[in-house]
Amino acid sequence: MFMKLASIMNYPLTRIIQCNSDYLKNVAQFYSNELVRFVREVLQVIPLKIFNLLEEIAVILMDKI
Repeated sequence: MFMKLASIMNYPLTRIIQCNSDYLKNVAQFYSNELVRFVREVLQVIPLKIFNLLEEIAVILMDKI
């Protein structure tokens, strides 16, 4: 998945390289930061979901005891 997301950056950077723009580093940094932000948001869902499921399991087990 990460490689697919990273390939999203190729199109804008290719255009900037073709234009020989001085903004290549800034644009690359922007897209890189956005990619990292997105991956962090996605990965934060996993522990939240796991702990919610554990809480549901604990409630079920407490009711049985």
